[in-house]
Amino acid sequence: MSVVKRARGTEGKPVTVVTNSFEITRLPTKQFYMYDVVIEPEPKHARHAQEILDRLQNHTEPRVFTPKAVYDGKAILFASHQLRLSGGAAGQFAVAMSDRPPPAGAVARRGVYNVKLSRAAAQTIDFSALTDLITERAVSSPRTLTAINLLQLLIRAAPNLMYPHNLRAYYTDAGKEQIGGGLELWRGFFQSVRPSIGRMLVNVDVSVSAMYEAGPLPDVALSVLGRLRNVRDLELAPGDANYRKLKSFFKNIFVRVNPTGGIPNARSPKKLIRDLVPYAGDFVFEKDGMSTTVEKHFQLAHGYHLRYPRIFGIRVGSKEKPIVFPAEVCVVVDGQLYKKKVPQELTPKVVKFATRRPKERLQTIEQGHGDRMQAPVLAYQSSPFLQDAGMQVAPSPIKINGRILPTPTLFFAGNQALNVDEGAWNIMRNQFRTPKPLIAWAVVDFAHSRTNYNSEQKATEFVQMLKNCFSSLGMKYLDPFMAKANDQADQAGHSKSLRNIAASTMDHAGQQAMQFPPAQRPPKPANVALIIAILPYPAPDIRRAVKHFGDVQEGIPTQCIRVDKLKSGNSLNQYCNNVALKINARLGGENSIARSRALSELQKAKFMIVGADVGHPGAGMPNQPSVASLVWSYDEHAVKYAAFSSVQQPRQEHIEELDLMMKRALDAFGGINNGPPVRIVFFRDGLSEGEFEGVGTIEIEAIQLAVDEIWNARGLTATKPKITYIIVGKRHHVRFFPSDAQGADRRSGNCKAGFVADNGLDSPMAADFYLQSHGGLLGTSCPSHYTVLRDDIFGKHPDALQQLAYTLCHCYAKATRSVSIPAPVYYADLVCARAKFHFDTHLGYDDTLTNSSGGAPFKLEPWKDGYRPLHDALKRSMYFL
Repeated sequence: MSVVKRARGTEGKPVTVVTNSFEITRLPTKQFYMYDVVIEPEPKHARHAQEILDRLQNHTEPRVFTPKAVYDGKAILFASHQLRLSGGAAGQFAVAMSDRPPPAGAVARRGVYNVKLSRAAAQTIDFSALTDLITERAVSSPRTLTAINLLQLLIRAAPNLMYPHNLRAYYTDAGKEQIGGGLELWRGFFQSVRPSIGRMLVNVDVSVSAMYEAGPLPDVALSVLGRLRNVRDLELAPGDANYRKLKSFFKNIFVRVNPTGGIPNARSPKKLIRDLVPYAGDFVFEKDGMSTTVEKHFQLAHGYHLRYPRIFGIRVGSKEKPIVFPAEVCVVVDGQLYKKKVPQELTPKVVKFATRRPKERLQTIEQGHGDRMQAPVLAYQSSPFLQDAGMQVAPSPIKINGRILPTPTLFFAGNQALNVDEGAWNIMRNQFRTPKPLIAWAVVDFAHSRTNYNSEQKATEFVQMLKNCFSSLGMKYLDPFMAKANDQADQAGHSKSLRNIAASTMDHAGQQAMQFPPAQRPPKPANVALIIAILPYPAPDIRRAVKHFGDVQEGIPTQCIRVDKLKSGNSLNQYCNNVALKINARLGGENSIARSRALSELQKAKFMIVGADVGHPGAGMPNQPSVASLVWSYDEHAVKYAAFSSVQQPRQEHIEELDLMMKRALDAFGGINNGPPVRIVFFRDGLSEGEFEGVGTIEIEAIQLAVDEIWNARGLTATKPKITYIIVGKRHHVRFFPSDAQGADRRSGNCKAGFVADNGLDSPMAADFYLQSHGGLLGTSCPSHYTVLRDDIFGKHPDALQQLAYTLCHCYAKATRSVSIPAPVYYADLVCARAKFHFDTHLGYDDTLTNSSGGAPFKLEPWKDGYRPLHDALKRSMYFL
């Protein structure tokens, strides 16, 4: 794929900022040798493989590995000298993970790994290719990628030996915080080497990770279950929902065991939990040819009387030869990363723990976490791996020059202009630019028997306040039909019956909503425009049923309201205004439009803005598909969008049906606008840098193929549209810090909304820029990273593309603030998130308790068959808001 030619913008007020990047002032002076690594039996994961290689270098053969080599956790070892191997270019080592001698007469030793090393055929690494890359004398190649990977390993090697880590970031228990649910939060540091024009940089950022709560296993189990306080509450039958929850939570985590009770020694071997066993004290097994129970065995063999023989235990052996330990003699090992998604109810605690204002964040990056953890940049000076390589990193972060872009102007009813103040605006005393009337609508209360709230009173207050907001915003309306959900819906659980009961309740409410009193009867028959569902919290089962009814079954826009959000006074007024934003946009209205010079230029001919994303199944759910989405604009202001979605293989990043979705979008756009678009601006969410070449190329070709096929099929004579393809990334760790108060947002201390940087951190591999389009609220704002892989439209005018992206960040229909990514990218993400409402419930999509790998191959067909399409009535609506 050819690299987009680089041009830099000039528009905006100049400003200087500090970054969290540190220059590598001297690349390694040594050349490195590569060795292929094979470990048998195969390690469980990358961290386990690292532990084996660390043991090899530090205990098994330290003389061979002096100075130490660095290992990528997979298949490559890098050494700054040629290793003295028994076979010359190859060698084998038996690595015992324990210092204990093997049992007498043992034929094979457990915990012993055979490590095979062989000199790789690839050239030695001397880093000259990196110099050519950053000076733009050469493009990226396998040699440069290997050299960058080696630099990553060198800067991470020392701390990864000392602290728990996920390869890219390491963590310490200094200031850790238990948050319930069997979890605790640790702070640490992320490190990454990045090439920039003229220099190599190390990006350092603070990081937070959830860990399994350490401590006695019964205590952690009670934390997982939340409401239970007595250890005897853990006397659970296998069919109990709490038992299933514990079984899912504890599988494949490590514990230490003390057979006589109490806290086990830190040197006690770790045991991996394979499964849970109910009523562990009663478990029967063979011992010396005799049947006995776990309770009797512990009493006779260890002199320990189980205090809670009826609570669960753990199995650490195979199914054929199970080894069972009671939970009360087990302690969860600390520093184990929790790789699944943190439960939604705990997310606010994670956000609070992770939130740090810009000055505090930068100080931590430069100095570390007090006495307990030194900042990485300070530790580089003493790292034996960097010292051996001859590599040096500057101790202070770099400063770069950026610009504050002009802010777009918003227009409401009557072409009334509204200025944006530091990324925010107030819709009070303004009306929607194009308000839609709300004629037939209903409000259904699902919370009346599930919560302690007086939901009937709250529903009445909410509807009255909502109508007041409608009036002030220019929306006409009739009174809604008010209904209470059938109590059966509260007792049905997450099942097909709940879906049927909720659908029946909402269908009845919809029918009643169309029965108007004579004085209010509209001149034309009205369809149900909206159903509002007031839900208890949490209630994912009811929300899923409501959305399936609206999105898939009946094609009726739905709005879910959490009953705990229905406060009183100004907070309710603000909440109702936000709800009104979503409702008007769902009905096809325009809340406001944004104007800027870049958008005005684009409006001179027909154009289409596209947002696309792929949503992947969460961690711990390997047998579920990914969902791809595409949203496309069809109006001249780029505020109205339609959406498509499709199901594809798990973890497949490129959009498999992109050409089909683009053809449908182009066809529909032509029908609405009496002709095809002249320009297509395609924003793609979520690709990593390693996917630019492969996925980016595939998708650009798919877009062009869709255009070619539509032009051929329709016999179009118009010039084919120009295409610009931009990747929008948020999963990075680059941050910007104002160098003085004048460049700071007065409320949060972040850079001001509209800050853009395309010089100083720019990549030599593709044209890119960073844009911080939103005003800060809490913590340190994260800019979005835009990488341009094809640009037929703005190639010589980067100011126009940067300004367009910034303008689209003011078009997110359900916000009164500029957002961090362009609205179509946000919308594509929302469409992916709504996939769970389209699947048949029996498939258990997004359900961690009913999905596990089980070793069975994944089959896509049942998921495609069980994915119900969006109802035709919503195909041009923004139902996803």
